[in-house]
Amino acid sequence: MGERRYERSGSSASRARSAISKTIIGVGILPVVRSMNGEQPSSTGAPHAYPFLAIVLRQLGYEARMGDVALYEFGPGIWTSEGPIISFFGFRYPTRMAVIRLPNRGLFVWSPVALSTTLKQDVDALGSVRCLVSPSRLHHLYLGEWKSAYPSARLYASPDLRAKRKDLAFDADLGDAPESEWAGEIDQAPVRGSFLTEVVFFHRESGTAIFADLVQNFPPDWFASWRGVLARLDGICAPNPGPPREWRATFFNRGAARASLRAILSWPIERVLMAHGDPVCADGLSFVRRAFGWLL
Repeated sequence: MGERRYERSGSSASRARSAISKTIIGVGILPVVRSMNGEQPSSTGAPHAYPFLAIVLRQLGYEARMGDVALYEFGPGIWTSEGPIISFFGFRYPTRMAVIRLPNRGLFVWSPVALSTTLKQDVDALGSVRCLVSPSRLHHLYLGEWKSAYPSARLYASPDLRAKRKDLAFDADLGDAPESEWAGEIDQAPVRGSFLTEVVFFHRESGTAIFADLVQNFPPDWFASWRGVLARLDGICAPNPGPPREWRATFFNRGAARASLRAILSWPIERVLMAHGDPVCADGLSFVRRAFGWLL
C-alpha cells in the first residue's frame, strides 16, 4: 500500500517533495532555512544548492521558517518535521520532532512540535499515533496539544516531568528498558549524572540515534555576532558538537554518565538526529564519540 508522505499519494507534488526532502537531508536543513530567509549560506557543504532549494521549496508551499511543513523521510521507518524557530535566552533555536513507524503501523512520536493541519494530515497518513514521548523535562510544550488530537495515544514522561506538568495525565515514565509498545524496535538509555536526565533513543531499522539537547550541532554561522562567538565557545557548533559547556559542568557523577554513554556507544549508529542542529546521515557512531569527547 502506497504511503502519502506529503499531500497526495502518487501525485507529482508528492514525488517532488520526497526528492527534495532527501536532498535537504544531504545538505542540512538549517542552511536551506537560512537561504529561504534571505540569509547567506554556510561556508560548509554545497552553498550553491541552497538558493535553488529555497525557490523550489517555496513553490511547493513550504513556509520560510519551516513552521508548517510536511514530514520528510530521514531513513527507513523514520520521519522528521521542522518546528518553528524559538528564542532560548535570546538565541534562535530551530526545533525538530521525529516520528517512527512501528511494525503494527502504530506511530512513536518523539518530542512533538506544534501540530499544524498539514503536519497532522501527514502523520495520519503514516499510521496511528500510539506513543507520545518526551525525551527530557525541557521537551514538553506540545504534549497536551497532541494528546488532545490523539486521545487514545499513550503519554510517556521523561524523568521529573510528572512534577512539572501536573496538568497532564501520563500513562508511564521512561526508564532503562524500552516500553512494550516499542521494545525490539527502539532502544533507550537515560543519561544520568546531572540535574537534568535526558533519555536517548536508538531506532534499529534506520540505525538512528536520537538526541534532544545532549548533542547540538549548529552550523558555525547559525548565530549572529556575539551570540555566534558564545555558541562556538560553548561547544554546540560544528565541527565540535555537544551539549553546552555549562551543562557538561553539572555532570558531577561522571561514573553514572559514562555508564549511560557506554550503552549508547554499543549501538550500531549510522545516523544521528537531534532537536537542535543539522542531522548526520553517515558515520554516526564516530560523530557521537566526538560529541562526547569531554566525557570519555
